[in-house]
Amino acid sequence: MAVREFFHRCGMGMQLILHTATYAAAMLLCKCAVSLIAGDGSIEAAAVLQMMAMALLFALIEAQLFPVGVIFLPSMLAFRSLIWVATCNLLFAGGAMYFRWFPGIPIWGSRLLLLLLELSLAAMWFGMHVVLRIQTAEIHRSFHLRHEK
Repeated sequence: MAVREFFHRCGMGMQLILHTATYAAAMLLCKCAVSLIAGDGSIEAAAVLQMMAMALLFALIEAQLFPVGVIFLPSMLAFRSLIWVATCNLLFAGGAMYFRWFPGIPIWGSRLLLLLLELSLAAMWFGMHVVLRIQTAEIHRSFHLRHEK
């Protein structure tokens, strides 16, 4: 049992690192694109660290909202998804405004970045829910196999 728990925790850690890297890479890609369009060829180190911190914080919250191997009732899954969307918008859009990651961007540019955030959110949400459905089906299959024996 200790080995199974060890591998479970390692898998959770790897998932946390993967999600942190995914969110941070997306933010840095946006920052690079905006900086290049604005004619600036560099990104401040402080902005990179702030984006990494926001990505890690969000990945930690996400891991608590959607723990690996837990089956949720549809109503609870919908509630947790709403919290996830609100938290993402608060951290990433709020972080961009608070830390001024995109200074001097025109209004249409900020709307475009917000649309990109929402589309990215939808893609991540869809991917997470596909994984949750696969995990749920696997848990049900193993449950039925145990009871058939």
